[in-house]
Amino acid sequence: MSLPPPLPGDAPGERPRRYGGATPRPPPGASSVPNARVIDGLLPTDPIAAASCWVGLFGLMLCAVGWLLGPVAIALGIMALRKQRFAESRFGRNASIARAWIGISSGSLALVIGSGLVAMSLAQRVGG
Repeated sequence: MSLPPPLPGDAPGERPRRYGGATPRPPPGASSVPNARVIDGLLPTDPIAAASCWVGLFGLMLCAVGWLLGPVAIALGIMALRKQRFAESRFGRNASIARAWIGISSGSLALVIGSGLVAMSLAQRVGG
């Protein structure tokens, strides 16, 4: 039995790939996602998830505008989770998911607190 001719891109001296065959699976424990790099810890891999996180946290810190920033953080977090344009590494993917959820939760809390402050302010002005 002879081997099929090599495909373009096969290295010389290696066994040629089969035509139409399934791609080989990585060995158990091996990941197709590269390991984390230093930059993954410093910069998020999904800027929408990072924006969601920061907008939500700013909405919590600046309670008076939480009712404005909260919905923005929630929308950005949902967009980041749906888009799933996460990263080249497992750390970057998990960090982006965490940042999106931080944005959604802090944005929700900022929305509730900010809306409560606006309602109390309006009630105080109307009531006397």
